[in-house]
Order: sequence, then structure tokens, then C-alpha cells
Amino acid sequence: MSKILFTDAQVKKLSKNKWIKNITNKGITYTDEFKYKLVKECENYKKFPQDVFRECGINPEIVGERRISNSAHRWRKLNEMKTPEEIFNKINDIVVKRSEPSQNMYIKLKEKNLTTLEDVYDEFVNTFEDLINNKND
Repeated sequence: MSKILFTDAQVKKLSKNKWIKNITNKGITYTDEFKYKLVKECENYKKFPQDVFRECGINPEIVGERRISNSAHRWRKLNEMKTPEEIFNKINDIVVKRSEPSQNMYIKLKEKNLTTLEDVYDEFVNTFEDLINNKND
């Protein structure tokens, strides 16, 4: 999660964008269509991620270079995975190196029997963010 917070004015402006699923002062969630669009348009270095953001009406200066770069990297990696099992295996690789709460998170995700890659990824991110937020409280 970024340390840079969005202002209320930025949240209001960005929430009207069709490519943004949800936005708060702390974070932003993009639509699956936007993620796919960015990955496809940036394939083979045809475009830079910042250019795709700009073309979709999302100001890269507001979102931040690091947030864009990290998101694009995550989406490219996710796009390379073909099945939910591949994502679970990747999660497991990450979790093995982490604490017991992270391992519990992996077990909870596995029990949900998610079928699409997006569902697995979204649930993982949400669960992991909850874990981090609870740890910081």
C-alpha cells in the first residue's frame, strides 16, 4: 500500500473514471478491462504504462510513477499465469517465506474454491491487505 494518500478532490475526480472500479484516500482499484488493456498495449514495449493511463483519462502524476510501475508489473505477471492453480502455487511460494498468519491466509483462499484468475488474485490482494492493516493496528 502506498504511503502517498489521495486528496478528497482527487478521489472525487478519479471515481468518475470508467476504468476505475474503486478509489479511497489510501488506494485505487482498476477494472479488469483496464488491467487487460494496459497489459496488451504495453506488450513488446509498444507503449509505456503511463501512456495508457493518460489515454484512459487517469493522470499519472496523481497516481504516481511507482504505483503505476508496480501495478503494471503485477498485472503482467498475473497475465502470464494461465490457471488458478498457478496463482495458488505462486501465493504458496510467497507465503512459505512469511509468517503463520500469511499461511492461514493461503489456507482460507484455497478453501474458497475460486474459479477465475481475477477472483483468485483479487481475493488474495484483499486478504493480504487486511492482514497487513490488522498487523499495523
